[in-house]
Amino acid sequence: LDAADVPTALQALWTIERTYLDAWSAALPGAPEYREFVEHWTVPGFAGYVAGLAQAADAVGGPVDDAVFIELVAAETAFWDMAMGAA
Repeated sequence: LDAADVPTALQALWTIERTYLDAWSAALPGAPEYREFVEHWTVPGFAGYVAGLAQAADAVGGPVDDAVFIELVAAETAFWDMAMGAA
């Protein structure tokens, strides 16, 4: 994302953070061993940050780059597959 233009970088960052917000919100209240993560990624301040990213991405405009979204989702999936495989 360091080399991406501003609209693409904001859309990508929003995608990443929104994924965490949605995933951990779906896990509420969370099993005891994951509760710290659930609480960290679902606090109102984080939800506000994600909403602010959405507003910033909308403000700068630019076309939505589906390829970036697909690449990010693939990277997140690979990360969690690796993390859960190591557990």
